[in-house]
Amino acid sequence: MRSVLGEEVQVGDECRIEGGYVFEGCKLGNGARIKDSVVGEGVSIAEGAIVENGSLIGSQVRLGKGAKVSGMRVSIEEYDGDVESGDNTRESRSISAAVFGY
Repeated sequence: MRSVLGEEVQVGDECRIEGGYVFEGCKLGNGARIKDSVVGEGVSIAEGAIVENGSLIGSQVRLGKGAKVSGMRVSIEEYDGDVESGDNTRESRSISAAVFGY
């Protein structure tokens, strides 16, 4: 599965990107996984975080260690869907937030 990485993307050890588009200036932590999703400019995805199933991560969002984003939009203003971060699971259709798991 093809993926596209923008300029100056930093990719950690054992990071996997399958069918993803990662815009410029992103930082992907060790063991992070991006599958069939789009990651906006300047996003920081911490160690072990997962972005999958057609998720769209807006510019400048930070996802914390072990966060899981599946099939939803995440932006500085809002996100839609379910969020699972470590031992905490929240279900919501629209919640304002920008940082998960930090």
